[in-house]
Amino acid sequence: GANRSYVTTYTGRSAADIYFKDLNWLGAGISGDRTEHILWRIKNGDYNSGDPEVITLAIGVNNFSFNTAEEIVAGLENIIVLAQEVFPNSEILFYGPLPTGIEYNSDRRKKYDKIHKLISHLGNKKSIHYFNMLSKFSNEAGDLREDYYSSDGIHLKADGYYIWGEHIKEQMEKLEER
Repeated sequence: GANRSYVTTYTGRSAADIYFKDLNWLGAGISGDRTEHILWRIKNGDYNSGDPEVITLAIGVNNFSFNTAEEIVAGLENIIVLAQEVFPNSEILFYGPLPTGIEYNSDRRKKYDKIHKLISHLGNKKSIHYFNMLSKFSNEAGDLREDYYSSDGIHLKADGYYIWGEHIKEQMEKLEER
């Protein structure tokens, strides 16, 4: 693929400035990333040069067009195993893929639901904290909220990043209390 030397933090920058202003953080999301790219970078990239206290991991939605739910789950499981080996002192806030599929009964949503059913057990592992964000991003009918998601049902709008940023901050505060 192409050499991407930027991370996708532009839409979420203002939320990050509010919720993570006192933290030393790195936004490492790259446009188009799939599970295999994260695995490669953990094995071969600069990720292993640090010792983060907390890692926030949301990955898998870009695999939807290429892989089955089971293949995506296998990639997510491999990432978790490797991340625990490379970052043994880190707590991992694990989201799998963020919600996708605008309508509650869309094929994308069905795949999303299947993936989350299959990965929820990963939250039982030491230092892994699993979250399914669907209820935070959907309306009463189960559809993704238009004020949080772009029309593609994949990318968060700024208000969606505020919701997610607030959730991350709350989870980090809970970890600090332990």
